[in-house]
Amino acid sequence: MSHLNALSTSQKYSLWNRAIAEYFFSNNSNEQEIYLTISPKSLAAAFAKIQVIPLSPEEAEQDFVDVVSSAYRHRVLSHSAGFRVLHGDDENGFPKYIAFLALCVLAAYRMHSDEEVSTRAYYPRLAELIGCKIVRNFPEGFDTDEFEKLWKLLKKWLHQKKSLLLAMPEVNTVKKYISFPLTHVPLRQVDIEKLPNFFAWAGYTPGQIAPINKLEGDILRWGNCYFTLTGKKALADKRLRAVIAQVNNELELWDGAINDSYGRRSASVEILLDIVRRQPQFSFLPRCPNSFPSFFNSEELCLESSGEGWYNPISLGEKKGRDLYEGFSWSTKSNNIQFVLQRGGCSAIALAPSSDYTGFVSRHSLPSGIACNVLVHEDVAKNAREYFEEISSRSSNPIHDKRLPDGWCLFRDIKAEKYVANIPSGLESLYVESAVDIVLSGGLRLGKKSAWLLGAPPRLMITGLQEGQQPKIDGIPITIAEDGTLVDLSHLMHPGVHRIEVGSVCKNIEIVEPEINFDRERQNFYRTSVTGSHVALPPGNWTIIGANPGEVTQPAIYESQQGIIVKSSFQAVWAIEFGAGTGARVVCLTKSPPRPKTLKFSTAKTQIPSEIERWTSLVYNAAIRRPKLASIYDEEKASNLQVAWKGYMQAAREIKRQQKRRYKR
Repeated sequence: MSHLNALSTSQKYSLWNRAIAEYFFSNNSNEQEIYLTISPKSLAAAFAKIQVIPLSPEEAEQDFVDVVSSAYRHRVLSHSAGFRVLHGDDENGFPKYIAFLALCVLAAYRMHSDEEVSTRAYYPRLAELIGCKIVRNFPEGFDTDEFEKLWKLLKKWLHQKKSLLLAMPEVNTVKKYISFPLTHVPLRQVDIEKLPNFFAWAGYTPGQIAPINKLEGDILRWGNCYFTLTGKKALADKRLRAVIAQVNNELELWDGAINDSYGRRSASVEILLDIVRRQPQFSFLPRCPNSFPSFFNSEELCLESSGEGWYNPISLGEKKGRDLYEGFSWSTKSNNIQFVLQRGGCSAIALAPSSDYTGFVSRHSLPSGIACNVLVHEDVAKNAREYFEEISSRSSNPIHDKRLPDGWCLFRDIKAEKYVANIPSGLESLYVESAVDIVLSGGLRLGKKSAWLLGAPPRLMITGLQEGQQPKIDGIPITIAEDGTLVDLSHLMHPGVHRIEVGSVCKNIEIVEPEINFDRERQNFYRTSVTGSHVALPPGNWTIIGANPGEVTQPAIYESQQGIIVKSSFQAVWAIEFGAGTGARVVCLTKSPPRPKTLKFSTAKTQIPSEIERWTSLVYNAAIRRPKLASIYDEEKASNLQVAWKGYMQAAREIKRQQKRRYKR
């Protein structure tokens, strides 16, 4: 937050205005109404989209309220034009009033569900957020006619600039002014806080975008039992569509945490399958929601957060078969709150490609159209084999291996193609999910954003593809392989935002070109000026070097299952990785690698700087291992890389020769 504190109120307001506009108005289908479903979670997600340093939902809400309320008091209240000072666009090309209208929606979100929908309930909450007094039943400076005009201006702007339709209240609605923000949050905070229990009940997973038809049926069944009276009324009238949009948004932002009536916080333990050298390796993969401690210490084990919504995987082992069959839980206490990680017992576990890990992660259904693996208990293995033959139209034989949990077998490459109503007992978790979805797996992902490094895009898979549907990238039809994977990803070899579409489902991903900032002015060949640039690389023990001997990075500042980020204070040219054995990897990080600087040492037996010795050793040891050369730029020719790398090999050898000559004298 320190970098934000240096900004003026006007700059902070523009930042939030842009964050909300890009988050809510950039990722929607033209066929949908746009709902400004403001909540603490959506504010945090909007902020994370444009800022590297994330904020928690509570921090995002507080900062947003502070910034917009300050702007209201200093701009609207201090100006005779009132709301009209918010007309026009900001420096980013977005209407200035978007953030203010979002604050008005947040006030509606905070209303209690059991309150009567009235001006007496809404305006005091808005005044509290703005930080001003009530004057004649309205917040100070509030002009109802101008307020209505702002909403109509936003509707017009969205239609003209984005070809999108803003959700608006019905004509001649009673209490029409407060109906504008209320339209966007039919479920208030009290009901929204119950949704994690609904997600767990329905078998949804964090980050999922649920099919509209399934979500509607599920929320009607569950909500009519557990929502407040106001929430139930919203399910029964024309606001149902807005409810679906609100619930889907919360599901996409859900981190997997559930709070029970006793104050305990729980999350699930998934199963991770990696295929290493054609052999299965199973691990427990516990979720780590934002509210959970970074270290989870229980009697059974100690877990450490990986920082990406998960604790680090731990080996499952062959003796854990009974735990999978009967279920288990681990608990710990932190700050007088009990935290529980648990997994219910079952006889079958579907393992599907995941956007979070390169292997296969457990889920509550079997997605159709892509190859999955299924872990099945021996008691139901025969029924499972017959079921798989029915849904995939081909025979499948189980794998029995000592590496598997006791009493379990594994079915590989199950591609479900049709739905079966009568699922055998014990296999209920393997019902075929026909919903269309886009799975982004692998590649080098930058944090939790939908961004990947240039040259390392994700593998794209389509589930539930219907006859006649054609996947597209940036509007261009793409061929799909037998296993549901998109074949031609050449479109993703160029930096920028790319849109993947299948029917009404779409996802935007960004391909990011490494940004290397450096200072060309140096006092000598081994002292540099730090400019804070970063290089993202695949997993491994990488080291970054520059063209000047002595330019070597420090260890990685960030590591995850997807890769590492290394800070570089110079123009990064090569990434080098090798171990104690044979073989090495060398990746070029620039389009035109500069020639290394030639050094000449005096004959005096003074110590050569350690940075130069390390640079020389890295290049020399990689060279003698005959490394595989690659470039993050697909147009770079292999011959050019060989020539450029050869120059660095010769520079390293020359430095070693000079070292030997100096000490012989």
